[in-house]
Amino acid sequence: YHSPWLALPILMAKKIKGFQIILEVEEIYHKVWTIKNRLKKWEQNLIEHSESYIAVSDILSDLLPNKDKIVLYGSYKTTKKRTKELNDKVVNTCSYIFY
Repeated sequence: YHSPWLALPILMAKKIKGFQIILEVEEIYHKVWTIKNRLKKWEQNLIEHSESYIAVSDILSDLLPNKDKIVLYGSYKTTKKRTKELNDKVVNTCSYIFY
C-alpha cells in the first residue's frame, strides 16, 4: 500500500537494492487531498517507477500508467492461516492467500 511520505525512501531503496515494486493503490492522494507539492512529486514518482499495480476500482486503474495491473474489488475468500514460516527471502505481507 502506498503513502506519499514513504515514496522517497522506497524509491531510494529500490535504486540501491534493485527490487521491483507492486503498488497497491486505493487512492491517489494528490487527486483527492491537498498535499504539499513535494509529496505530490514523490507520489507521482513512486507510481511511475512501480512495475505493476493492484487497484481497487476500474476508474482508479485507468488513472495508473499502462503497465501490468489488476483490479481487486474487495470480495475475497481466504484459506486457512499458514502454520509454517516462509524462509524464501521474499517479503510476504499477508497471512492469508486470496483467490
